[in-house]
Amino acid sequence: MRKYSRESWSIHPLISGIDERKELDERERHYIRVLKTQHPEVGYNFCDGGEGRMGPHSDETKKKIKEHNAKYWTGKQLSEDHARKLREGREKYHAEFGAWNKGLKTGPQESDVVQRRANYTKNWWASLTPDQRKEQSQKIVRGQPKGPRKTHCRRGHPRTPENLSASRACKKCRTINKAEWRQRQKTLKVKRFASP
Repeated sequence: MRKYSRESWSIHPLISGIDERKELDERERHYIRVLKTQHPEVGYNFCDGGEGRMGPHSDETKKKIKEHNAKYWTGKQLSEDHARKLREGREKYHAEFGAWNKGLKTGPQESDVVQRRANYTKNWWASLTPDQRKEQSQKIVRGQPKGPRKTHCRRGHPRTPENLSASRACKKCRTINKAEWRQRQKTLKVKRFASP
């Protein structure tokens, strides 16, 4: 609700007659789950509802976590073996990619990242046998899919160009899903207005 202005919302009670906070939280979780309002195409819920908060931490919570971690790690040291493994891993990473922030205030520049990716690709290509290189070249030229091409969607509709959206989703299934969703919404409105 913070993303859009107050004028963008209309708030209506779904049920009434609940006296206890526990039952209210339970109903909220139930409706969020049933209406699938955590799905970005259906609703705007980020959390599970009720007391089941899963969103970003508040400043107060961040402060508590920071204090706890400071107490927990004070006076503790890693074992020599653990410290050695961390050091070796860090050195191996820096030897291969270099320190990403060396001489930079804002992190790696785009050209550095592109160069690292190119080096990785070149090393990967060099590690292939001649037969593997030939096979990879043919895949690249042909645009070969990773697996067998699907001819039908889960509901059995044919996957033809006319029936596929830009994201390669089945248009008929999408229409059916929307109709089912609208029907659920109508049912809930009828129940909402029918309840005392």
